[in-house]
Amino acid sequence: MITLFPIYTSATIRFSLPETEHVRVEVLDLLGRSVTTLFDDLLQAGEHRIGFDPQNLGGGVYYLWMEEGRFRATRKMLYLNAAPIRIPK
Repeated sequence: MITLFPIYTSATIRFSLPETEHVRVEVLDLLGRSVTTLFDDLLQAGEHRIGFDPQNLGGGVYYLWMEEGRFRATRKMLYLNAAPIRIPK
């Protein structure tokens, strides 16, 4: 299971593997183009976490794409790139 949305500053992608698998995690734009690859390597069975820091992306809608063996999943993310609000004294 993947859980994260919306994102303000960073997110953690949590997932578990029943056995050792090659895992690829990418962030895609609305047209399905890869914006960044978060992970692309072999992982052992068990619980895993991958950090995602979208600070170099503009605010908007993105997709998280994950491939693990024969399993594939896509989840929609909303990155809210909002500047802090300053209240005058």
